[in-house]
Amino acid sequence: MRKFFGALLLFFGLAGAAIEIDNLAKGVSENSVLGFVLAFFFITSGVLLIASKKKAKQAALNAPDASARLLQSARQQRGRVTALELSADTGLPLELVEKQLVEFCERAYCERLVGEAGVLFYRFPEFESTNVKRDILETTEEEAELDSLSRQK
Repeated sequence: MRKFFGALLLFFGLAGAAIEIDNLAKGVSENSVLGFVLAFFFITSGVLLIASKKKAKQAALNAPDASARLLQSARQQRGRVTALELSADTGLPLELVEKQLVEFCERAYCERLVGEAGVLFYRFPEFESTNVKRDILETTEEEAELDSLSRQK
């Protein structure tokens, strides 16, 4: 959308500048300074909008930064999120958020579930409460102890 409005502003700026140059050539130059200032404003705004679109896309595709932003948002929401929530919270494109969530699921950082209303959401167990991680670690230590005891027999 930024690219479209940027191109539109650029077009109007160039058209305004061309009209002012034509008016100067014809000798009909009423408020030419104002016309050139407005044309310059439109051209500059259009170029900046188009450039900001490219920068925003490049920033969003910076995977480590995107991953960190998604994980921070998931932690703030206590480990239960939808792709739309994450996209809205982080400002990242929905496509990128969905791709990153699939990758998180493949790495077992989270699990994909379907709620009662049919809404697809992602569960990050480590972010649900502070006790979850401790419980997991305690269970692992207990299992290791049982393993070592069974090996000694």
